[in-house]
Amino acid sequence: MTYFLDDAPIPFKPRGNDVAPSTWAMGLGAAFKKAALENDANFVAARTDADVRMGRASQAAGILGRDWLVGKLEERNTRARDAGMPSQVKEIPETIDEMIEAMGPNGARLILDEARQAAAVDPAKWANLDLTEEGLLREANGRLQADYKEAEEILGMMPGGGTAEFIGGMAGITADVKNVPFLLLGGPSGSFLRVMGREAMLNVSAELSFLPSQFTMADRLEIDDPNIARQLAFAAAGGAIIGGAVGALGRAVSYYQGRSQTPRIPGMSRAM
Repeated sequence: MTYFLDDAPIPFKPRGNDVAPSTWAMGLGAAFKKAALENDANFVAARTDADVRMGRASQAAGILGRDWLVGKLEERNTRARDAGMPSQVKEIPETIDEMIEAMGPNGARLILDEARQAAAVDPAKWANLDLTEEGLLREANGRLQADYKEAEEILGMMPGGGTAEFIGGMAGITADVKNVPFLLLGGPSGSFLRVMGREAMLNVSAELSFLPSQFTMADRLEIDDPNIARQLAFAAAGGAIIGGAVGALGRAVSYYQGRSQTPRIPGMSRAM
């Protein structure tokens, strides 16, 4: 009865009747996302930073005005004409977002640099827009933390989700473009067990080389430092399974090709 008091501790996380427990598939996806965030898989941190920077540049461009953007694009076209490169002369787009995209990969940086100079001259005009690098990093971290918290909440509402968390975590670590060279480096030679063991060790080596970025991500997500033993177990399992699957697929293809070939008859050409 003490739990009805305002100051009583709550020993469990409340969940309303309208919130159903997570399914196995939801838990699998949440575990995949959680592991991918912890490992910075496919450069999720850099992509989030770029998205935040582009969004802030779009806001700043709205304050700088369309005329400023048009002037920058016209300057680029003038330089292209002067350099004798008419193919680089581009038509100026209509919308601000299209203009930012037309400015190329350095467009967001140029806009933010100009906005910071303008803010130094007229701070009141830019008071509602945080242009500092610290502010950009804080917003990016907030997005990463929100995604991580969502994944943890899904896993927390999942009854008996150990299997889904292990499989999803293993996939989240392995399905990273940085791991591709290590997954295929071992080759398909040898027995299946040998191939699986070799790929497991290669994936563990890859995971060890990426550990510094995992500690950086732990700081950005504001979570505990990575559990190295757990990470290496996921990496070994993922390498063994995928490496074995690749080897098995290669052997199956070779077997099928061998069965589908017509043997050559002695004394006759292959065409005959």
